[in-house]
Amino acid sequence: MPSATLTSSVTDHTDTRPWSSRFCAYLARLVVEHRLREDEAHVLAGELAYTFAKKAYRL
Repeated sequence: MPSATLTSSVTDHTDTRPWSSRFCAYLARLVVEHRLREDEAHVLAGELAYTFAKKAYRL
């Protein structure tokens, strides 16, 4: 399998969900596999969606 580049990932339309939906699905899988507690997944989702973005853009 060729390595993914920015252009190939942008033109690959196999998964058109926004990154947040894909990430939340990943967190849900971790919870189901008992690798992450549900309360931790909620906190992490909020941190990634709001807090980290706010800090990154210094808002």
